Amino acid sequence: RSSRFASVRVSKPAGAPCCSGDEMLSCFPKLGGASSATQLVMFGLAGAGKTTLLYRLKLDWKDITNSMKGIKDDDPGYHYEELSSSSSPLGTYGLWDVPGSQEMVPLWPMFYRYITVKGVLFVVDGSDDKAEKLTEVRRLLEKLLNEDELRMAAFVLIVNDKTDEDSGKSKEEMEEKVKSIEDQLQVERFRKEYNCFHCVTLNCANTSENDRKWKEVLKIIKDNQVSLASK
Repeated sequence: RSSRFASVRVSKPAGAPCCSGDEMLSCFPKLGGASSATQLVMFGLAGAGKTTLLYRLKLDWKDITNSMKGIKDDDPGYHYEELSSSSSPLGTYGLWDVPGSQEMVPLWPMFYRYITVKGVLFVVDGSDDKAEKLTEVRRLLEKLLNEDELRMAAFVLIVNDKTDEDSGKSKEEMEEKVKSIEDQLQVERFRKEYNCFHCVTLNCANTSENDRKWKEVLKIIKDNQVSLASK
């Protein structure tokens, strides 16, 4: 493989207090805590596909979907991986995978109040268009978009298209689901109200670091940084 990775994995029990700022900084691979990598944080409700995406990117894990079925219920902690690729628009970047359980959602601010976050990825399960769940997702999105600490960050809503997984849905059915999800989340309104907001559809279980869609996500974040620097 042409890429080189430096990584560190951190887990916390779902009911445990979130780490302090110093403890979070100590997660970084470099001595002294702080990392020069561009920091991205990935949010989303439980089961959306966040951890699947993280380790598909890091390990190019072909059978990650089946493997995750056996461990996801026993792994309620958050994870951090640092990735580096010569083809990445961001060069080296750190990606935080933050659980979306009821216990962890109130603690999300801890992940951007101690770290300068350049990009927020919000992953949504593309096979589930239940109104109750999407209303909660829309509320959380709106809250994050109005956080002072994230006002300079790029936002990318990732709709996880599970066409090739065990969803039992055809490609056409999944496309209809994705459209329904985007409509219920009011994606067009967010695009008009927030210049930093974007929406991308990809399959978290089939995405690699060289995937066109993933490069699009990273380019969105890079372009946002360039735009801010030019002002």
